[in-house]
Amino acid sequence: MNNTTRNRILELTALFMITVTMIMTTCLMVGLENAYALGVPKVTVDESSLTSDSIDNVVVTGTVSQGKGQTVVLLASDEETVLSQITVGSDGKKANFQLRVPSLYLVGNQNSNGKVGIYVQSLSASGIAASRMVPATITIKDPKQSQTINAASSVTLTNLKTTAKLGAKASSGLKLTYKSSNSQVVSVKSNGEIKRKKNGNAIITITQAGNGSYLPATKTVAVTCRKSTTKEQIDGAVDWAVKIANDNSFTYGTGRGAHHNGCYFCGTNYGPRKYM
Repeated sequence: MNNTTRNRILELTALFMITVTMIMTTCLMVGLENAYALGVPKVTVDESSLTSDSIDNVVVTGTVSQGKGQTVVLLASDEETVLSQITVGSDGKKANFQLRVPSLYLVGNQNSNGKVGIYVQSLSASGIAASRMVPATITIKDPKQSQTINAASSVTLTNLKTTAKLGAKASSGLKLTYKSSNSQVVSVKSNGEIKRKKNGNAIITITQAGNGSYLPATKTVAVTCRKSTTKEQIDGAVDWAVKIANDNSFTYGTGRGAHHNGCYFCGTNYGPRKYM
C-alpha cells in the first residue's frame, strides 16, 4: 500500500467518524426536543430582565410547570457555577420558586452595559439537567453594598457613671461620626465616648457616610441621664471597697502613721511609714 492510498484511507476514516458524531448529536438534540414536547417540566422566570436599586436582596422568581421534587438552580454566566438552589414540590402541580442572587456575584460580574447574566435550570434528583437553561439579566442601578452599624440601642448615665463608650462599629470598617441631639444633657466625642452633663434625655446619631463601595448607614442610641438609685449607690460603694481591698499599691492617707502601700483590708499593709 503506497502513501497516497494510506492517506486516503485515513481521510475517509476521519470523515466517517465526524459524520457519526454529527448524527449522534442530532439524534440527541431531537430526543431532547421530543422530551420537552412530551411534557418534561418547563422552567420559566417571571422577569427575564430585572432592575434593582442595590445589590442586596435581589431575587429571581419563576415557576416549574410540574413539581416533581426537582432542584431549581441559579447558575452564573459560565453556565456551571451554582449560585443558589431550591427544591420544589413533588405533587406534580405547578410550583413557584424564589432564588436569591448573591450580592458578591452582582458586584464583580457586570458587563460593559452594567448588566449581570444568570441562568435558571431544573435538575433531576440525580443532578441531571431536567430542563433548558433559561437566561436572564440583572441591572443594578447602584452597585454598592449596604452596611450596618452595630451599637447598643440605649445607654444610661448617672452621677456614679458619668461617662461611657458606645463601642459602635460599622460592618464596612469605615470611620464613624457622632452627634448629640442635646449636648447640654450629654456630649459625645469623635471616638464615641459620651459624657453626662445633667439629668435628661438625648439621642446620639451615629453616621457612616459611605464611599464608592458602600451605601451610607445610620444608627441612633437613646441616652438617659439621671440620678443614681439607692441600690446603685450601695453597689458602687461595695465595688469601691472591693477595689481598694485588692489594690496593693493604694496609698491610704498622707498623715502620720499611714502606710505607703499594701492591702489595708486584708492585713498586708506593712510597708514603711511615711511622715509628712
